[in-house]
Amino acid sequence: MIDKTLSFLLDELNGYFSLHLQSHDKVAVLSSLANADGSPVAGLSGKLILTLVNIGKEAAAPALGIPTRADGGGYVRNAAPLNLNLYIMVSASFGSYMDSLRMLSGALGFFQGRPSFDSQSCAGRFPPNLEKLSAELVSISTQEMNNLWGILGAKYLPSAVFKLRMITLQQGWADAMVPEVLKPEASVGPRA
Repeated sequence: MIDKTLSFLLDELNGYFSLHLQSHDKVAVLSSLANADGSPVAGLSGKLILTLVNIGKEAAAPALGIPTRADGGGYVRNAAPLNLNLYIMVSASFGSYMDSLRMLSGALGFFQGRPSFDSQSCAGRFPPNLEKLSAELVSISTQEMNNLWGILGAKYLPSAVFKLRMITLQQGWADAMVPEVLKPEASVGPRA
């Protein structure tokens, strides 16, 4: 689900830049900033790079499994869904610093204008099994940004971090069988 969500977001961002730049070239890519050996990833020059930098659990979402009726009577309780927030970094790697700032500003404008996505606003393109996706800019300190770029193993580029809320993973595996609660037989009136 993470891959489908980020691919969807990438397509939307490229569609936005295609309209605004009047170009069919894909400006945004989904990529890490460094290879496993620490070398820079090739082909990122002239691109906006979306990088998954963290995954967190959504604390506000319910953490209970939903019972569904079983074929033979009773109910099956599924394991609770895993509700996630994805943290992505959008970094701009263009020939000049001013071009990088201009493209990053364009990405910020995209998320400001489209803070949420759903199946109605993105008919036919929105990932199935996803109810809604919202994006919010995350403010991080200079020290946190330094740590993040150090972890990523890359040289600093103009960038912004966004929190994508909420991706729900549900495999539908049974957690427990729950017997059906039957109505007690009771009668009202004098006892014989």
